Amino acid sequence: MNNNFSERRTERQPVQPPIKSPYRKIAFYLYFPASVFYLELMLKLWSGAGEFRFFTVLLFSVATGMIFPIFGTLTRKRKVNTIVSVSLLSAFAVVYATELTIKNTFSVFMGITTVGGNAGNAAEGFGDVIAQAIISSVFGIVTMAVPPVGLALCLKKKLVKSFPLNWRADALFMTVAILFNLFGYGAVHISSSKDGVTDLDYYGAYYDFNEAVPRFGLSASLRLDAKYSLFGVPNAEIDSNDDAIMPGQTTTANTTPPSTAPVSETTEPPPSIPSGPNIIPEYDFTALAAAQKNKDVKQMEEYFAAAVPTDKNKYTGLFEGKNLIFITAEAFHKFALREDITPTLWKMANEGIVMTEYYQPVWGGGTSTGEYSNLFGLMPTGAGAMQATPKQDISYTIGNKLLAKGYYNLAFHNATSDYYSRNKTHKGLGYLDWITRDTGMYDNYKPWNTLSDEEMMIATLPMYIDKEPFHAYYMSYSGHTPYSKGNALASAHWDAVKNLPYSDSLKAFIAQNIELDLALKVLMDGLEAAGKLDDTVFVISPDHYPYGLDSDGDPLLKEMLGYQYLDGAYYKNFDVMRTTGIIYCSSLAEPIVVTTPTYSLDIAPTVMNLFGIEYDSRLFTGHDMLSDTPGCVIFTNYDWITDEGYYKAGTKKFIPKAGCTLTDETKSNYITQMNAYVKSKVLMTRNIQKYDLYKYLPKLT
Repeated sequence: MNNNFSERRTERQPVQPPIKSPYRKIAFYLYFPASVFYLELMLKLWSGAGEFRFFTVLLFSVATGMIFPIFGTLTRKRKVNTIVSVSLLSAFAVVYATELTIKNTFSVFMGITTVGGNAGNAAEGFGDVIAQAIISSVFGIVTMAVPPVGLALCLKKKLVKSFPLNWRADALFMTVAILFNLFGYGAVHISSSKDGVTDLDYYGAYYDFNEAVPRFGLSASLRLDAKYSLFGVPNAEIDSNDDAIMPGQTTTANTTPPSTAPVSETTEPPPSIPSGPNIIPEYDFTALAAAQKNKDVKQMEEYFAAAVPTDKNKYTGLFEGKNLIFITAEAFHKFALREDITPTLWKMANEGIVMTEYYQPVWGGGTSTGEYSNLFGLMPTGAGAMQATPKQDISYTIGNKLLAKGYYNLAFHNATSDYYSRNKTHKGLGYLDWITRDTGMYDNYKPWNTLSDEEMMIATLPMYIDKEPFHAYYMSYSGHTPYSKGNALASAHWDAVKNLPYSDSLKAFIAQNIELDLALKVLMDGLEAAGKLDDTVFVISPDHYPYGLDSDGDPLLKEMLGYQYLDGAYYKNFDVMRTTGIIYCSSLAEPIVVTTPTYSLDIAPTVMNLFGIEYDSRLFTGHDMLSDTPGCVIFTNYDWITDEGYYKAGTKKFIPKAGCTLTDETKSNYITQMNAYVKSKVLMTRNIQKYDLYKYLPKLT
């Protein structure tokens, strides 16, 4: 009897793991840095993010991972510590899965402030797209669940073992975490070359979350994001104010006509052509810098004193006194231009100011930053650039400039008024009222998935057509995701696209842009009936490329572009973001063709020059595309495009264009000068917003 009882007790006793207790404790501590590095690798694998610095990411992963066990040994009860450890690692895995979904939805990684400030908007406006991105990322998300699930199983099987509060051990691992963080910072130094934007720049003064993640890892980037959100990004010194001059620019104002017209043989322009630089004489930056006490603002004023302004030209004041309708077109792309299906858009794009190489970069904050780039002519410093404007001097927007000239300005959007906090920002942009679907645009409130641009124009044109002069600003909606036959707006125009040789997603995208085309026809027909069409200028620029097509995978984008891109030399920053901008007025006798590279930051200074608005061209990141200043497109990751070629900052690869004039001897010097120019441009556009530069300038009467 006793023997049987003893045998049963022996059978029920748990089998002791072969690993001894001290090694199980060590394994517990090492599990976390290994898990963080594993998550970094999975994020890299499933997001396709480039510029991955393996050794740097490893060091920062260890630094982050060594902190985890400290939180898992804060009590004297192992069970509590086990729950805390698994929960903490699970939360961390969720963060990585979330960033993967964001990257696959918006094509960029987003930091803490960006996600926190726009989570509600994204859930409302991108719910279907996010759900689709989650489905397409499901394998990556599952792999990110491995660390917490594995930890729970290892703890249950006693393959690893947490232990009660131990201050000595915690102090040791905190010290190790600090040391590995320093090692990681050292690796950033070592990997940084002197030319162009370096990893050290991305880590500090030129920090950009989307660029930091692949270089330093998500854990380190989140730490930097939290630090810079609280204390600000450190400022940088410009090596020389010569960096304010782009290769090919002269150091004095030019007087030759723009590159779109034959160059005159005379040294002076005809009397009918305005001459001289586009500057505001009261902005004597040399004198302002001499009297400036703030060293950061002083550096900016010295920079702008050295910068080369664009010239007035034969197009200066061409549209002076005319009405202006400005549209930021949701996800618009030149792919939607079809002479038979979208004839009004086609006409405007081909019979106005024709931009043969136009780009709308993704700035990292969706529609809001696209709007900002269009209206300000500055590179937005993050998703919150527009939301920060109520506390800044923003007299340099098109709306404020025209309002000062006596224009009647209204702004419209056929979604909700508070989307991206526009109810707090857009009146300050120079508009007398911000009118949306929930603030009086329609007699009845409309569901978001039936927001027709055509109906918006029908409802709003009577609100300003009888004013002289007027400026109407629209943020359209019909081109919004999802791109499917189930979208109400796509379904309404399906017959027009059903026979096109594309996938249903691309057909839906074109069908939804038919709404924008019909909206423009409403405006043109109404203006013509009122006798105001020839006196009205249309400006249309996208907010971003249709990244909703990414949710089904890259093949859709390849289909849209019409070829297979391979090594990423042009991918996203170049070909996908190459689209079209529109500046159109029916009074133009013939098209004006601009062949130099242009982008959304060029819109504001170009429009101001065309409308004869006094402005200082040195203060814009972009420039008047009709001037003879060399074209230059700058991306947030410091890639750039000029008339000579394309430059990839991450790989330091220069791709010459056909007809490139650079020789082997001059190419290296040109790239070095361009990189310095681009770095200084980005720094200045950030500092204009960071230090609210305009409030330091003399007030004009």
